[in-house]
Amino acid sequence: MKFPEFADAMEKVGFRNDEPLAPKFKLNKSDLQDLAFKDSHTKVVGFYRVISIWSEGGEVALWAQEDKSGTKLFPFQKEEVEFLVKRNKFKKN
Repeated sequence: MKFPEFADAMEKVGFRNDEPLAPKFKLNKSDLQDLAFKDSHTKVVGFYRVISIWSEGGEVALWAQEDKSGTKLFPFQKEEVEFLVKRNKFKKN
């Protein structure tokens, strides 16, 4: 997913350019069994807060922190970000 598509998806959730809020999302056990997560780093079930968004080969990738894990950050690559957007996982609050 390219940045413009990701930005459009965030606007649909309710974010504006001037808001310092970070998107949140929830992953459950069935989400982690999806093909998007088959080759990924270990993720855990829980609530995540986006910490950083960057470009990886022109595609959006991000780091997110899971609420119960404290300071541990998890990377989310292209396929995982697309999964989160397509399943409407991102929330504003």
